[in-house]
Amino acid sequence: MISEFQFKSYKIDRFNYQMSPYFQLLEVNEPIDQNLWEVQIGLRQPVFSKKQKAYIGGLDIRLRLELPDAQDKEKKLELLKLEAGIAGLFVVIEGKFEKKIEERLVKYQIPALLLPYLRGTITSFLSNAGFASVILPLINIHALAKEYLNDIDIEIID
Repeated sequence: MISEFQFKSYKIDRFNYQMSPYFQLLEVNEPIDQNLWEVQIGLRQPVFSKKQKAYIGGLDIRLRLELPDAQDKEKKLELLKLEAGIAGLFVVIEGKFEKKIEERLVKYQIPALLLPYLRGTITSFLSNAGFASVILPLINIHALAKEYLNDIDIEIID
C-alpha cells in the first residue's frame, strides 16, 4: 500500500560546529548532563513547487553548552556551539486530501518526520567528536509546529 503523503528525501543543508579548548571540557569523559545543553529549534516556512508538485520543509537546531567560569562564578563560558539544519522533499498525491488536511500534514508532519534524522546526525557527530553519549532533551515537535507554523502560509513557487 502506497501512502498519499510521501517522504521522498532529505539533506542536512547546514552544519556549523565550534568548541572552545577549555580544560573543563577537554577533561570530560562521561556523558554531559542533558540539562546543561541549551537547545533551540526553528521551523522553516514550508514551500510548495507548482512545477515539481512537491513540498519542501525543514528545521534548524542550535545547541549550546555553557558552564560557570572556574574563576568567576557569575560568568558563563560558552564551551560548545553547534548549528545544524535539514531540508526534506515531500509529495502529496493530488486530490487525495482536502486542502486544509493537506496543509496540516505539511506544516505538522514534515518537522516531525525530519527531526529524528537531524537529531541522529548531531548525536553521531558529537560522539565522533569525542563526547560520550549525548542525549538531547525530548521535544514535542507537534506542539511546536502548531504554535509556530499555524498562522504561517505555505510559500508557493513556480
